[in-house]
Amino acid sequence: MLAIPLKILRVINTAMLAAGLAALVSTITFWPAAGRYAWMAAVRRFSLTIGLVFLVCSAGAFLLMPRTAEILRQVPVPEGHNRRPSTMATLLLTILAAAAILQLPGIFAWWAEDRALLRQLLGTGSDPFGFSIIPTAALYSMPAIAALCVLTFVISSIFGILGHAEVAFRVLLACVLLQTGLVGGEHVILQAVRDAGVVLLREMAATNADQTAVSTATDWIARHDAAVGSLAWRLVWILGGYVVAAILFEAAAPARSVQTVGSTSETTEPSTSEWAQPPMPAIPKPSANPPSRAAGAFDYSTYAVRPKLNLLTSMLRMTPDCEIRTIPPMSRIRFSYSPRTRMIRREPDGPDLIEVRPSERSGVFGARSHEVIDATTGMPIGRLVPRGADWEIHDTTGEPIAHVLEESLGAGYVAKIGDREVCRFTWARQGLSVFSAELEVDFPNTDGLPFDRALGMAIAPMLEHKARLASERSNR
Repeated sequence: MLAIPLKILRVINTAMLAAGLAALVSTITFWPAAGRYAWMAAVRRFSLTIGLVFLVCSAGAFLLMPRTAEILRQVPVPEGHNRRPSTMATLLLTILAAAAILQLPGIFAWWAEDRALLRQLLGTGSDPFGFSIIPTAALYSMPAIAALCVLTFVISSIFGILGHAEVAFRVLLACVLLQTGLVGGEHVILQAVRDAGVVLLREMAATNADQTAVSTATDWIARHDAAVGSLAWRLVWILGGYVVAAILFEAAAPARSVQTVGSTSETTEPSTSEWAQPPMPAIPKPSANPPSRAAGAFDYSTYAVRPKLNLLTSMLRMTPDCEIRTIPPMSRIRFSYSPRTRMIRREPDGPDLIEVRPSERSGVFGARSHEVIDATTGMPIGRLVPRGADWEIHDTTGEPIAHVLEESLGAGYVAKIGDREVCRFTWARQGLSVFSAELEVDFPNTDGLPFDRALGMAIAPMLEHKARLASERSNR
């Protein structure tokens, strides 16, 4: 549910960072002419101010924002721990989001008025040199930034209400920095437009301009100020509300647990180490999840999963066929995975070992769970359940027995039972492109732990596909 708002937030952050860099570059461009023309000096000051505001706030938000895996991670919460925001914080965030949405009619009216003012300023004639782009960008940027402010406000409330408490403060603080940059940039642009109007009226008065032209300019400036009204300052007050919300989340962290002793209750703080790693499911009895017959085929400790990529699968982002070999490679021991049959089989002539059958989705936009079935007996082995950026591995009774956690974005995963590592997945390129990459699957010594290696091999092609797509996106 939080994946789409998170992507929108990162797009806004990237756009603001790019705008800040562009403004600083324009400052350098205007620097030589600033000493000769007064209006050039004003433009230089404006570019420098807006560039610093955007750049500092966007860079701060980028550094504070937790990794995607941390935000989207969904793990069980120990009994007695409260990972939801307090009622006061939830109510405040809801009110702030509603107040932000109520600003939309004013933003739409502002946009329409600026469009009319722009038509009055430029007329209806052609513009072969494209000079109209400057006043167009200046006028339209203000309601556009105000709309982005509202969008960022609403996304901040969504993260504060639906996100987990372990990273809520950092997410809210990053959002507040983004909001500060947008609101601050809004006021800088508004002030620059007002200053330009004052300079224009002063020049017209000094040159004894026609009174009709002076009246028209005065009316134009008054209409623009009326269109803005108090909207810009209402955004400042909403920003202040989110600052208060971030303080409330910080005051409530870390989450508290309540223990009852006799007839009294006492509130205790969880230790730092308790929250250092996400809570893991308890280790079930070995008899609860006996090894499958398919697990016996994977008696080596390390395997390499390499996709058989082609132009079609690369363009359509399809899951390709995969070749699975031991490390070091043994010609007599190799396997394959086909997304068409959903089977992992021994090569070259079989038999089929594991079927990875798609199951129900976790919500309308959620990822799909997968049933893992022993192809030789037709009996279920377990289930792979997506949890945000991570996965849970369930046994045949539906109980979680292990977590597959993303350690580094799209490149490293580890499966754990409790605090013990039972399987590690490492994706890396063997050459210069993703066509040479492979996922290494390593099974450490797990004596005494009820982990079926067939489950680790079943999830490996999906992790390889996810890691490869993440690498392609990061290289664009």
